[in-house]
Amino acid sequence: MSDADDFAWLAGSVLIELEPGPVPVIPRALWAQVDEWILAWKHVDGLREAGLDMPGGLLLHGPTGSGKTSLARGILNYMQGRQGVILEAHNVLTEMFGESPKNVARGFALAERHEALLVIEEIDAIGMKRSQRSNSEENAKITIALMRCLEGAKIPVIATTNFKEHLDPALLRRFELQLEVPALDERGRAFVLKKILGRDPEPELVALPLNESIRVARRLKRCEFLAECERKEGAA
Repeated sequence: MSDADDFAWLAGSVLIELEPGPVPVIPRALWAQVDEWILAWKHVDGLREAGLDMPGGLLLHGPTGSGKTSLARGILNYMQGRQGVILEAHNVLTEMFGESPKNVARGFALAERHEALLVIEEIDAIGMKRSQRSNSEENAKITIALMRCLEGAKIPVIATTNFKEHLDPALLRRFELQLEVPALDERGRAFVLKKILGRDPEPELVALPLNESIRVARRLKRCEFLAECERKEGAA
């Protein structure tokens, strides 16, 4: 985990820290496409100098618990030391008219200033189809702001959604790569948790949704480490 001082620039912003993590169990064909996207960002300066197009945004879609955010955390480990930040819908949306689109632009601008990997969580909450909007004018402005930011982004951007079909078609076209992350079966979830715990996880832990089970596993691993520290101090 990064030192707190590394992310002091996030204070008071609409962004929060994205922590790196292990790459979840995903099909090889899926990772091959992700790896190609990472490689393009690794050589983005060379692409610019050669007059070639920069890589665009990456959309990860799939059912709840399939590991979309976990995959984004895993990708962060391969982004050549970039910091990672998350733009969440609840941090963007506000009751003040006209402020939500500005929050989107501010989030992108701050991430670009620090050349961070930007992850937009649950993008469907702020980029839904026009026919599904309750406040059509305000939400249309948010979607337009998103599209403009994606078109001009000079940083890697990943968006996640459980409901790709709810996204505005024009917004979808702004993503160069749209990948479906399939739900992990029991064996796959157990493999991910074993990598965190260093041992076989309990069946009750494996049965939880993936994101929740990962949080619990990390907490368990921390508690086990602290208990071992206490044991060593007591034996000294």
